[in-house]
Amino acid sequence: MTTSLLLLCLVALQVAAHALETGEVVTPVGKLRGLKVAAANGEPYWSFRGIPYAVPPLGDLRFAKPVPYPNQEVIDGTQQGAACTQDPQFLLPNEIMSEDCLFLNIFAKEINQKSPVQKKVVIFIHGGGFFFGSTLMYNPGSFVTEQDVVFVTIQYRLGLMGFLTSEDENAPGNYGLWDQALALKWVKNNVAAFGGDPSDITIAGESAGGSSVSFLTLSPVTKDLFTKAYSSSGVATSLFAVNNLNKEAARAIAIFVNCLDKDETRMGKEVIQCLRSRPLSAFDNFRLHGHSRTVFHPCGDGEFLPKSPFELIKDEQYLEQIGFYQKKYLFGLTNQETTIHGAFLFIPKAIIYNDTRLSEDEKFNRWLQYLSSLAAEVIADRLQLDKTPSTLVKKLRDWYQARNPTPYDVLQLVTDANFIIPTFDLINTVARSRDAESWLLYFNHYPQFMKGDLKGLIHALDLAYWFDLDTTYLLHLMAPGATGVFEEEDFKLRRIFSDTIASFIKTGNPQVSLRKEIPGGWPNYDLHNGYYLDFNPRPSIQKNLKREVRQLWEKDLPSWAFQELTHQHTEL
Repeated sequence: MTTSLLLLCLVALQVAAHALETGEVVTPVGKLRGLKVAAANGEPYWSFRGIPYAVPPLGDLRFAKPVPYPNQEVIDGTQQGAACTQDPQFLLPNEIMSEDCLFLNIFAKEINQKSPVQKKVVIFIHGGGFFFGSTLMYNPGSFVTEQDVVFVTIQYRLGLMGFLTSEDENAPGNYGLWDQALALKWVKNNVAAFGGDPSDITIAGESAGGSSVSFLTLSPVTKDLFTKAYSSSGVATSLFAVNNLNKEAARAIAIFVNCLDKDETRMGKEVIQCLRSRPLSAFDNFRLHGHSRTVFHPCGDGEFLPKSPFELIKDEQYLEQIGFYQKKYLFGLTNQETTIHGAFLFIPKAIIYNDTRLSEDEKFNRWLQYLSSLAAEVIADRLQLDKTPSTLVKKLRDWYQARNPTPYDVLQLVTDANFIIPTFDLINTVARSRDAESWLLYFNHYPQFMKGDLKGLIHALDLAYWFDLDTTYLLHLMAPGATGVFEEEDFKLRRIFSDTIASFIKTGNPQVSLRKEIPGGWPNYDLHNGYYLDFNPRPSIQKNLKREVRQLWEKDLPSWAFQELTHQHTEL
């Protein structure tokens, strides 16, 4: 796969925008210097980039909780901060990376510190599977100028540096999530200086960013730092957000860089200190089961996440204690979440490419077998089983192959495991409480610029209807033949989508802006009707999205699994 292809490169149009003027904002942490620039719509707004919120996580701070950045007399916010360390192939053109990467960016239409009216605040968390990405590509200029909110984007440690864990006090993990929590605290303590309301903050994210938002809603650490949450195309139980390889991966990489002997099993304090002493280059070329990057994930560490997300969402008493049901939620999905290229991010190339003797049909069958096995493991994790029932692999394979005869179609299995079913995990958790409010948005648009085999809203393309992004670049890579040029219909939909998200940020109710399009209103999601917004140029309210798929995952597969295990137990 090409370097750029893996990027999901939604390149911001205004990264190199010419400054119209400079300005300063006095905050509790110091005087911040920023720039007034022009958005894609031509309107001016203020940009403060590269604001450090934590001490660089170097030396003893590698594989440790972040430490707040000390106050400064003046902080320069005119330059983009470095991306967090990741495989260099994921970097945008001219982007640099460093372990010194814990920065945030703040955007506002005006910075009148004397205004008595406080603006609503949204904090956006970027995606990238927890192993790549940065804030560089996400430019909210048009949204900020049209909706008049204070918009914050944050960076957090990724991959090995963000999520290595020995599953004990020596390296508990989740450093990337602790980074996000510290960034939220920084915003709550300082956003009033930018005209923002610190008492009403929305957290939002897409893909791994959506999963991050979900983790933050499940943590006792962040329970008082926000009031609303928007998770798009990712939640805490998504396939890419959790795995059971964390401890194995930590031991493997310690052996790889000569910090642990092969016959040793315990990752003691001295091993972690050794890992802290190694240069970044020492970790190059590390592989585990064909993967180099996707093996480090958030985990139940006993503090940030007291248990696994599968356990937490079932613990209603715990959710009550952390105020989970007191917040408002918006969940989003697109109609083509997994593309054939996006799936390759999570599939070892050896599964498909290494055996040149295989025919295309054989490669497809091997691919389907791998996906079915992976999905079966996910089901076992969801059911908290010690082992994966063997019949699940065959039943999954048969079910999806019967309904999805082509390689493009069979990717629906990945979509369901990664996005559809996990999203319902969380929204059903919210809906169990009569007091909680949540809405489900299904971006079911088929833009004219999508050509060839791939049609609809592929994973991450909904961001083009929110941020100032270059869709042509993404679509050239992800969907060859697509023009990426917005039609009038797309511009109309962009306005409606932006207004919908802004309504949620400002009022906690996304339907406020849709009164013309949906006179009857957009009901809260509930367990019986499963109301959702079928979002397209003619939006409508529908019921029970993906009913057949949910029947398979939520009822049939668990039933088959327990039947097999019961049969095995009876034979014993």
